[in-house]
This record gives sequence, structure tokens and C-alpha cells, in this order.
Amino acid sequence: MKTGDYRAARASFEQALRYSDSAFDVHLGLGVAYFHLQDDKYAERELSKAAEINPKTSAAYQYLGELCYRKDDLETAAMYWGKAVGLPPADSVRGGSVVPSSRPLWHSWPRFVRAGIS
Repeated sequence: MKTGDYRAARASFEQALRYSDSAFDVHLGLGVAYFHLQDDKYAERELSKAAEINPKTSAAYQYLGELCYRKDDLETAAMYWGKAVGLPPADSVRGGSVVPSSRPLWHSWPRFVRAGIS
């Protein structure tokens, strides 16, 4: 996914799901691919599953916040980003790598805090 070929990444992660439906990295990677392909319904499903499997890493919550932000649901975005604060990223826990979202992590967080949404 580092090259931005999200369609190929999606296909690879979908194939990996056939072998392991409970793998955090697979659901996270598939959710990130869907996120970048702007297929928000499936991105939310996969990222939520990743967060359910491993709620102690920030990556799934970061992307879920970005999805909500994209839909102008600022309150829910702030809630997800709030969950992500203080949690380690997935790559530091699992040794994998996650392509960062198109914006810096929690790029709007200070605005939410000032607005009292957090």
C-alpha cells in the first residue's frame, strides 16, 4: 500500500480474509484500503472489526475518526480520536505498517477541543 495501489491491496486483503477472519492486521489493512478508495461503508465495517479485535491500538480509531470527519459527523469523529489518544499505533504493537491517512493524525483535534466537542 505504500505505492498507493489500493485496489490491489484491497484484493490481497480480501483474499487473506478467506484464511483468517479474526486477524487484526487483515481487517485494518482492508479498512485502510477501502478508506483510500472512498468506499466508506466497507471501510467502517473493516475498521470497526479491527478495533473490536484489538482495541489497544490507535490506527483503527484514527481512520474511523477520519471517516466520520469526512461525513461531517464531528462529534463522533472527536469520540474516535479521543479513543486513539494515548494508544500506541498498530505498527508499534504488531510490527506491521499502516499507510497514514491523507491528513496528519487528528489534524483537527485542537479545533474540537476548543469547540468543547471532545
